[in-house]
Amino acid sequence: MKKELEKERKAKEKIEKENESMKKELEKERKAKEKIEKENESMKKELENERKAKEKVEKENEIKIKELENERKTKEKIEKENELMKKELEEEKKEKEKKEEEKLKKKNYIIEKYNNKRDINETLLTSECKQGNIEEVKKLIRYGMNINRKNKDGDTPLLIACKNGNIELIKYLLS
Repeated sequence: MKKELEKERKAKEKIEKENESMKKELEKERKAKEKIEKENESMKKELENERKAKEKVEKENEIKIKELENERKTKEKIEKENELMKKELEEEKKEKEKKEEEKLKKKNYIIEKYNNKRDINETLLTSECKQGNIEEVKKLIRYGMNINRKNKDGDTPLLIACKNGNIELIKYLLS
């Protein structure tokens, strides 16, 4: 019996040693598992930080894209406004040139008329009224000649038309 007890005690000690060894292995595995879990947690945090950083960059890119789009639209608007202003300036220039051309035409016409008039005592209007040229009188008045300017004798274009009995010219001068 002693032998059996001794055998059992040795078997028990062996089992206890095996248990102790298993406990150590389990503790090592538990620590390894905890280490892996901590590494996983750390990786999860890193991935989350990277995801947040990526989202931030994407938002910044969206903002920049919107800013660029707004700048492009503003640039297009300015270009359209510049084009309109350019057209307006060109039209104004053409209109001004046309007006200047008309003025020059009127001046040249009046100068030509003045150079061709026969009597130096007459104004251009009184001279044309004496000749009964109603179209020329109309043109001179449109070109800015003074309808009330008298000749050297003190006659106005209306008085000359009356003296000549030119009813059509009288009506025009009175209108």
